[in-house]
Formats: sequence, structure tokens, C-alpha cells
Amino acid sequence: MIQGNPWGQLFCPANCDTVIRQHYWFWQPNTECSVKSTQRLVREYLTSVGHGCTLILNLNPDTRGLVPEIDLLAYEKLGKAIALLYQYPVSKYCSPEMHVGEEKIWKFRKLKSLNGSVVLMEDIEKSGQIVMEYELKLETEDGWIKTTEPGSTIGHKRIHPFPKALANKRVTAMSLKITRLVTKQKSITLREVAVYDWNEAARQNLI
Repeated sequence: MIQGNPWGQLFCPANCDTVIRQHYWFWQPNTECSVKSTQRLVREYLTSVGHGCTLILNLNPDTRGLVPEIDLLAYEKLGKAIALLYQYPVSKYCSPEMHVGEEKIWKFRKLKSLNGSVVLMEDIEKSGQIVMEYELKLETEDGWIKTTEPGSTIGHKRIHPFPKALANKRVTAMSLKITRLVTKQKSITLREVAVYDWNEAARQNLI
């Protein structure tokens, strides 16, 4: 396995490529049954873009030189599903300044939810991708609950779906603490920290 060096002189954006029809990068006849479901494509979006990567999804022209209608429908449904993930913001905080080792807490309106997310974004155009470790927690009536996935790099976008431990609990605040940066600086200004309600996406069986 090739591993990168966070202190290296070159930066290579992470890419994840996948196909609209399972196992087929190029169009093949009689493979309509292999078109991925919207739920599957959303999961691939969350595990690629949601981890700071670029998602590359192929287009398959058929023998007419056109993209088949069933594929076009799959792309359209995916676009609408992604838009739905960001349709119901609970709270957004733009350009928060974070000091290494210091916890910052944001309060917001109560959200009784099994389904939601916290979206973190670095301003990589101005500062680069420099967060290496962080801690993210959500507050409920039973206290603070940590996210199930460890906080490492953020990059352009890091999407943390709510952990299952939040089921039917009222979420009232989130806590973020940056614990390590690639550089020696003591603070960083993030592009955005946001909380989204995913209940409608869950009702539509998209997540």
C-alpha cells in the first residue's frame, strides 16, 4: 500500500471512481438490471465526497451514442437525493476560528432525530488541507455522545452521519475540538460547520 506524507512537497487530491452499472465501466447490452439503486449511490457519495474525496461517476453512451434513459433516471435521482441531504439545515456556522486543543460548543434548536449529519469543511483554497485530528460530539438530554468514526482529516468536506446512539433523542448542541494540525500554527479558520436534518431522506429510504 502506498501511503502519503502529510509533510510532503506535493498534494494529490483523493479521487474515488465508480460506475452507474455494477461491474461495467463501458456500456454493455442487456445489463439494465445492474444499474445501481439510489440508496447505493448515495452511500457511495457519503463514503467518497463525505470523506473529502472527489467522486468520479462514469457515463455510458450506448450504440446510438446516447446515454440510456434508465441511466439518466439514475443520475437524476442521485442528484435529487444529494440535494435533499442539504435541504433542511438545522444550523450553519461560517468561518469559525478554531484554536488547537480548545473545545468550541454550538447550541441550536432541538432536533429530535434518528437521522441527521454534521458537515465540516476546511477552507482549502486559502489554508490548504491541514487538520489531522479532531473530536466531534453531540449533546442530548442524556449527555454528550461521540461520533462513531474517528476525526482525522477534514479537507474540502467531511460528513458525519448521526450515530445510532442518537435514536429518538433530542440533539441540542455539538462540540468540536481540533487536536492536531499538519502545520505548527495554533489556530485554523474553517470554511463551515453545519448540522442537517436527514429525516426526510430516511423516510424516502435514501440513507
